[in-house]
Amino acid sequence: MNRGDLARMGPPVTAGRAELVSWLQANTPRFPSWEAAIREIAAMLGSGATPAVDAYVRDMLVEVDGGIRDRTPVDRLADLLLAVVGDDVIARASSIAVPTLLLVCGEPAENRVVRETAWQAIAHASNQIELHVAEGWGHNPILADPEASSRLIADWIRARL
Repeated sequence: MNRGDLARMGPPVTAGRAELVSWLQANTPRFPSWEAAIREIAAMLGSGATPAVDAYVRDMLVEVDGGIRDRTPVDRLADLLLAVVGDDVIARASSIAVPTLLLVCGEPAENRVVRETAWQAIAHASNQIELHVAEGWGHNPILADPEASSRLIADWIRARL
């Protein structure tokens, strides 16, 4: 997405670093326990509390001050986001010279229109990109449905070998 589209979805990437850090501090999920983190992230992914989700949560989060939160400090998250949000993704996509599967998630529906515009633009930038919208999957298909997403990817690769 471009900066304006991303800003419309929440993160104030057009307002400056200080505003983005403040927004991330207020909007980065925090959980009272590991069990709550696993349960809530699984729900966000559209999954149950599977061993894959458990491992992901324990790898990505950390216990601090009696709560569970992202292990990356919000100022670093802001810097990482600002470092890439200005990239010309369409130019990068147009340079792709090998078959590429662009696997995107169709959920949550309320953000789909803005995201779908970005997916379509990327997919149309190169005839090497094949867009696959994973209806019913949210945010991370590998964690939401490891078996089905792995099968989809393996089948796609197998068809091109």
